[in-house]
Amino acid sequence: MSWAIEERAGTLVVTMNSNPVNKQNAAFFADLHACFDRLDREFEKRPIVLTGQGSAFSAGLDFGEVFEFLDKATVADASMWFGRYYQVISRVLTAPRMVVGAINGHAYAGGAVLAMACDYRIGPTEGARAALNEVPIGIPMPVPYVELARERLGYRHASEWILFGREYGPGDAHRAGFFHELAPVERVVERAIAVAGSLSPLAQDAYITSKRALLAPLLAQIDHLSPQIGPHTIEALLSDAGKKARAHAKAALAARRTVT
Repeated sequence: MSWAIEERAGTLVVTMNSNPVNKQNAAFFADLHACFDRLDREFEKRPIVLTGQGSAFSAGLDFGEVFEFLDKATVADASMWFGRYYQVISRVLTAPRMVVGAINGHAYAGGAVLAMACDYRIGPTEGARAALNEVPIGIPMPVPYVELARERLGYRHASEWILFGREYGPGDAHRAGFFHELAPVERVVERAIAVAGSLSPLAQDAYITSKRALLAPLLAQIDHLSPQIGPHTIEALLSDAGKKARAHAKAALAARRTVT
């Protein structure tokens, strides 16, 4: 399904709608690339607001699809998959435009990573949770997302979020730097439009150039550390313990769905 692109008050509101909670799977990745291809082709440099639908911004990886793949993956397969996933996040992180995240609801794991890829993030005052819960479900955090979290949250919060995988409400997420500001859920998109619209069209080149400079140390650190740590990440991912942790997480999720 093509993501919706709506022009509002001089800004482009992009609504992710790959599935009800924007689980990240092959279809979601294809939709993201198709959307950003269209943005680059038809709306060069224009600020965007990236948001989800309903009570979720993005629930993170699609357990069914991704876990099944990882359980059968070779080292080469897993390395290639991580590379493709980083390309997806990079489309948002390095987009040559302002990207304001209107985080309308829950942002878990890859959903939280996607949110952090936005230049500025506005969350709801209530009704949403955020977490980097990869480690507890058996997925070691790859270098690009460790470094992104360190950049966005600072070392103290990044280490707590990554290593313990706890869920945070809007207030704690705001204090950690995950959100820049909060607004009532019904006004999150409206507020994001106001932020995106605050940039004069004449300042777009200055914004893009400055954004590139701000990101340069982060991207260089990712390039430097990935070859050193990446093999250990894949080893832990494909280990028997990693597979068992993912199986346990998948069973626990299925049990919760049965109860509810």
